[in-house]
Amino acid sequence: MSLTTTDSQIPAFAHIWDEHTDHSAIETAFRQILNNDSNPPLSSDLRAEALTQLARAQGLQDHFEDAKATLKEALATSQELIPHIRYHLEMGRVLRSSKAPAEESAPYFRKAYDQANNAADAAAAAAGVDFFAADAAHMLAILYPHSGPSDTTTWAQRTLEIARGSENVHTQSWAAIALNNSAWDLFDEKKYEESLEMFREATTIRKRALENKETAKTKSTYRIARWSEAFVLRHLDRFEDAYTIQKQLLSEGETKPNRQELVLLCEKLDLAEETKEHRSALETKF
Repeated sequence: MSLTTTDSQIPAFAHIWDEHTDHSAIETAFRQILNNDSNPPLSSDLRAEALTQLARAQGLQDHFEDAKATLKEALATSQELIPHIRYHLEMGRVLRSSKAPAEESAPYFRKAYDQANNAADAAAAAAGVDFFAADAAHMLAILYPHSGPSDTTTWAQRTLEIARGSENVHTQSWAAIALNNSAWDLFDEKKYEESLEMFREATTIRKRALENKETAKTKSTYRIARWSEAFVLRHLDRFEDAYTIQKQLLSEGETKPNRQELVLLCEKLDLAEETKEHRSALETKF
């Protein structure tokens, strides 16, 4: 099985996931790609990749048998490395989404990780195959948070290691995801200062991604990163710092979590009238 760079930007079709948040809309977008008689037509490799992403959208809508059938078609469409890596990733995700035991989905993620990680030569690095190694490591971290590829490295740490060492902007985004997950783990352990440090690094990465390309996804993830940072600041009794961030988020568009935090912060800061304003918004708008 050889390496074929199937798109100028790995992962292929990332823009579909960046531009849409509704899973049925994503499914429709991939069906249009697959059914479009483009000139030139999709290569067998890109077609296989598109099928894996269609299956992912189907799985996220709980259409698990359809997703498995689509993945079977993807596997038969191309014998190249990247489509096979994506097949294993998405089969693992479909199984996990269908509540299958970790023992069923984990081998698919491990296969994807090994395929991508073992392709770490110059061609693979240039193509950004490390994106899939980070993706697989991240999924294994969700299944097995306290184990990893070695006795001294957890899967979350391996995800971060891959992302920080990559020159691919998409691979680098996995650092924010790994940092976010680790930050919440530290928060649950009441290690608030360490949690805040990780959230801040994640926020920096999310901001860089937004500046690189503004999409619905980059805007949303940057907002969530800042909200999380403010949430931890409140737990550190740094109410004014948290308030400043939450007010900025409110100016960009209100959400229920944003208003809820502002109620708590205004109470701490003795802002009685503003507390009433946020409570009223929660009662009437959410």
